[in-house]
Amino acid sequence: FPSHDNKFNIKLHIKNYKQIGTEVPFEANIEGDVLLITGDNGKGKTGLVNAIVEAWALKTSTPNPLTTGKEDGYKKITILFWCV
Repeated sequence: FPSHDNKFNIKLHIKNYKQIGTEVPFEANIEGDVLLITGDNGKGKTGLVNAIVEAWALKTSTPNPLTTGKEDGYKKITILFWCV
C-alpha cells in the first residue's frame, strides 16, 4: 500500500483534445495526494483522464482524439511522483 505521504504533481497543457481546450489551451498544475475530477456531462472529464493515462502509458488509445472540426491540437503532460 502506498504511504499516505506520497504526493504527485501533474502539469497539463492541452489544446483540442476531445472536449478539452477547444477555445483556449487548457493549462493546470495539480499537486497533492488525491485527484478528484467533477463536472457536467460532456465537459471533458473522461478526456482528461484518458490524456493522463495515455501520457503514463506512452501511447495513444483514444480513437480520433482531435476535437471535431479542429485541424490541430496537442497534449503535453508531465507527471511527477515523490515519497516523503
